[in-house]
Amino acid sequence: MVPVLKLLNPSTNLHEPLCGRNGAMRVELYDASGNPLTVDCMYETQSGNLVTTVPAGSTIVVTQVNQACDLESLSMGTDYNLMALRVENRRADGTYEQGMRLVGPSGQWTNPVRPKDLHDLGGENDFWREFVYDDTNKKFALGMKRQSKFGAGIRIRLYNQDTVDHNAAVTWMISVFRR
Repeated sequence: MVPVLKLLNPSTNLHEPLCGRNGAMRVELYDASGNPLTVDCMYETQSGNLVTTVPAGSTIVVTQVNQACDLESLSMGTDYNLMALRVENRRADGTYEQGMRLVGPSGQWTNPVRPKDLHDLGGENDFWREFVYDDTNKKFALGMKRQSKFGAGIRIRLYNQDTVDHNAAVTWMISVFRR
């Protein structure tokens, strides 16, 4: 006879055999509140950084995710105070919205997010924060303050509207729902 490993099921107060495959146990994962996790709730974290020269008048795709995700962290440093950071919500049909905006106290808004626009709003709003604004030495940095959810995906792009090339660096971390 082979002994069968059993575990107490608190719901039924009965000892039940542990099932599995190829000698491995079958387990159920729970979140911090005690709720069972499904495969849809599992995450894969993607992080990266891009350090680049953005050619004059051009747009560079930093990263793109074509499924539900959480933007956990995003920051940009550049030598150009009008370098545009576009954070675009992907729609279910695969098209993209205009992207996140900076909204001022009187209701005016700018799209996309640029260091100068954030600085002109006092360097901070509910989502973005200015880290460095040094016009003399041409050093500008900003980043997000909180997580944001994207139901069908996200695209992050840099846009240099100037007539000369500029440097930029972007770092990000995105949690993707595994299906």
